[in-house]
Amino acid sequence: MATGRKTGGRDKGTPNKLTQTHRELIQSIFDSEVRSGRIESELTKLEGKDYIDAILKLTGFVLPKLNSIDVTPNNTGIKQIIFERASVSRDK
Repeated sequence: MATGRKTGGRDKGTPNKLTQTHRELIQSIFDSEVRSGRIESELTKLEGKDYIDAILKLTGFVLPKLNSIDVTPNNTGIKQIIFERASVSRDK
């Protein structure tokens, strides 16, 4: 790498082909399980904390992760709430 400049490889933001293939495979399996009703069936067997934990874990695959919330009063005394999208890299 020459003084901070990229000289080869993938362009920034280009997905890794193997990672993309794995994501598509996992998405296919998940879609199949949802269509068959198996996930819903298994969730109904859970109760209390186990049910809530399972739902929260599943939402991570559907909703974007957010950073912490910054609540600060502005000059008018009205509180301003700022949500920031977390920068999560799933290419591990």
